[in-house]
Amino acid sequence: MPKSLWLLAFTGIVLILQYVPPFDAILMILGASVWPIITVNLAFVGMVSEAWSGVADRFWLIPPVLYFGGNLVLASVGEYQFLQLMKEVQAANENQSLSFSEEDSLVIDTRQPIAGPIPLTLIETFNISKVYERDASANKKLYVWRIGSGSVCDKPWKEPHDPKRSVLTLGFHENGKLVKGMCAYRLTETPSGRILNVTVSEPTEHESFIMPYKKQMVTIADNQGKSIRLLYAEATPWFWIPMPVGGCIRGPGESKSRCFFEPLRVFSMPALGSVPNSTALVAKALGLIWNPASRRREQISLDGTPTNLRPSLSF
Repeated sequence: MPKSLWLLAFTGIVLILQYVPPFDAILMILGASVWPIITVNLAFVGMVSEAWSGVADRFWLIPPVLYFGGNLVLASVGEYQFLQLMKEVQAANENQSLSFSEEDSLVIDTRQPIAGPIPLTLIETFNISKVYERDASANKKLYVWRIGSGSVCDKPWKEPHDPKRSVLTLGFHENGKLVKGMCAYRLTETPSGRILNVTVSEPTEHESFIMPYKKQMVTIADNQGKSIRLLYAEATPWFWIPMPVGGCIRGPGESKSRCFFEPLRVFSMPALGSVPNSTALVAKALGLIWNPASRRREQISLDGTPTNLRPSLSF
């Protein structure tokens, strides 16, 4: 018998102890649910080593082949399903477009998580000078995001319509680095002209052992009766390396732990084809051109400080 089987025995004992108070709480704090990723994989690698070196019978090569080979098959099936989902999304969005000009106002409803990054990322990455955000809180205030340069970023300012409130200013990052002298700032403002509203539906969950995924509809509608619907999807494909996790978790106020043993499901991937994320999906539909704010720095500087801003202090 391979000595590496003791790792599987250890994994089983830890799993059983997670059913027993107070060990369940202690092991949960220690992160015992992810230990099988190491112990189970090491056990099968150890079987290969011991069988190959002659320490154990060659028969023990079969379980690792089934374990790693089976995972490879499941990952391949998951990859195929992911590609099919991607094709479905591309086909649904192929002819969905709506004209947009600099005089128009784009309003993003950020109540859904996939919409949260869109306002800021659009002004940072595409040729659009401002984007409105409908606040996700109960009051649903409208804010406008802009990129600033120079004094807009160097001094504290007050909201023009609310002198008690400071203007929210964020450092501008590009390629993971802070761009000196530039920032993104947000003001309370009412949009004007042709208004395009972007809303995102509640997600529709599709459970699957190999590749669970969800779909959402992104609707862009203007105040002149024109609208388009974009399909957004993201999935959690099977890992190419076996990632077994198992244990028990007790939530706040729960008297008993909820136990599980399953493949790790953590990282979701957008299945959008030629566009990488929800921001790029909206930008493509509106015909926006990729143009990072750092390349527009000169024009942003020429635009200067908005005249309706009030300094927080006297200078």
